[in-house]
Amino acid sequence: MTDDDGRESTDAELRRPKQGSIPPVTMLFVGIGVGFAVAGWWGLIFGGAIGFFLWRSRA
Repeated sequence: MTDDDGRESTDAELRRPKQGSIPPVTMLFVGIGVGFAVAGWWGLIFGGAIGFFLWRSRA
């Protein structure tokens, strides 16, 4: 598939929109915040671990 400039687009470019995307590191802080809000300090640790995994898998 080609874009407006006639350049071939890769699958990654087709799947991820460039405008308005959330930076992957945001998932770390979302995991920490939600984990703490739901389950206190243990949730903070567990949510941080899940957030770290999501951050690294999206990068």
